[in-house]
Amino acid sequence: MDKYTTMTILKKCLFLLPSIAIVLFMTSCNHVVNKDSYQYIDPTSAHTLMWKVENAEKKEIAYVFGTMHLQHKSFFENIEGWDSVFNSCDAVCIESFFGAKMTSSDNSQMMEELMPNDTTYEDILGEKTKALRPYVTDWKYRPYVIRNAFILSLYAEIFPKLIHNTKNHIELSKDYMFMDLAIQNRTLAKGKKIVFLDGVIQEEDTSMNKTQSKSLREEVLALYEEVTHRDSILRFHLAADSAYYFHDLERLSILINQDSLVHTKQIIHDRNEKWMPQIVSSIQKQSTFIAVGMAHLIPTKHDKGILQRLKDLGYTVTPYKK
Repeated sequence: MDKYTTMTILKKCLFLLPSIAIVLFMTSCNHVVNKDSYQYIDPTSAHTLMWKVENAEKKEIAYVFGTMHLQHKSFFENIEGWDSVFNSCDAVCIESFFGAKMTSSDNSQMMEELMPNDTTYEDILGEKTKALRPYVTDWKYRPYVIRNAFILSLYAEIFPKLIHNTKNHIELSKDYMFMDLAIQNRTLAKGKKIVFLDGVIQEEDTSMNKTQSKSLREEVLALYEEVTHRDSILRFHLAADSAYYFHDLERLSILINQDSLVHTKQIIHDRNEKWMPQIVSSIQKQSTFIAVGMAHLIPTKHDKGILQRLKDLGYTVTPYKK
């Protein structure tokens, strides 16, 4: 596979950035989370990736499936019954996959991507600036643009090491399709109603690609921390992949709870808050297949999780059994 094809595929990965920020923005922790410091997954839900949702009349009205965004579409072969469950639903709720161009031709948005004329990275980082050099093509861009290049480099190293890819000899190529995109394409092909939970498909909220820091200095320092913890982030991502592959949700919950960044709370809690009205609206109208990142479903210190949120609304949520 040539370099151009590889970069094209990896650039497409950036459309997943908002959803997998909880995975890629983890920083190193020197402590181990105490067992009592996080909420356990209900034992009855362990070792499953799909749940059945019933209303008060015990009528099956929805199914919830937890995705891992970087997984190849063939991972579905490991999930017994998912095909028939998907086909039985009239509507599908998913995270938005498509985004806009990586950079905008709109002048106002282009200006937002540029560093102020009176501030440089060296002004903030001094000699530490050299840590960013491998990911910088032009120092005029703000930190979130450089972060894109940083993430691309991580992806190039992560893909060949994913357990499913290794076991099935799957390589990164122009035919590589993520499970999220496979769900979206199948939904559209079958003519099912589709609900994009983030409310976008052609236009990307560019603010989602930026750090949530309050100042440029904080953005630069946050980028520096991420880059200098590159190995820790890589190890975390591979550990999360292992937990997902073996359906070990308790382990995944522990890993997520080791993150101390406020950004993670915004990615999980704030989006769950935004999604719930859309999810409930859909399941009240028709049978619905809900497919979102697993971290949105399970209880962590950042949020009780969508499964518990459904329970709190009076729905019965149980692990799917064929």
